[in-house]
Amino acid sequence: MTTATIDRPTVTEEIYGGLRIERIERWHGTTVRFESKIWMGKAKTAEWIVFRNSDQREAHIASRKASWDSWEKMKADRRAAAKAFDATEHFKVGDILDSSWGYDQTNVNFYRVLKVTSGMIWMVEIGQTMVAGSKGFMSESVTADPSTVIDGEVTKHRVTSTSVRIESYQHASKWDGKPKYQSHYA
Repeated sequence: MTTATIDRPTVTEEIYGGLRIERIERWHGTTVRFESKIWMGKAKTAEWIVFRNSDQREAHIASRKASWDSWEKMKADRRAAAKAFDATEHFKVGDILDSSWGYDQTNVNFYRVLKVTSGMIWMVEIGQTMVAGSKGFMSESVTADPSTVIDGEVTKHRVTSTSVRIESYQHASKWDGKPKYQSHYA
């Protein structure tokens, strides 16, 4: 009866962008096992894969590097587009924005643009009017009422695209003039 001896693994490390890569070779008697561990970004847990040969391992590592490069390029392109966006080309004073948001119900808010610069927008929340005949069970359609200001608080927002972030869960974009559906459960 022969018993396989397990030697200490050979580990080589590489840092590639935000990837930490370990190439591991473990010997079991006369057989070698090729492994890789890859941590992506700030991950605490590695992707750990065993391969039949080193060529498979290197092909997998190359694909992970290509994915990382693609991800970094996408982020850089988004940052460049956001930086290059000029709000004055899309928004103007007096524009009405609408925001439809909510969980288990649909809330609708309208805003009027008061001031626009290339990267910022100032606006105030305005009221809404129920569309006649649209009342349903705990729901209705509403349109903006520019003559009514809700609380008079002027809010300032950074603009990086054709929508404006109000909260983490709420974005507003130019209102198309059509009635918006809203619901409520209280």
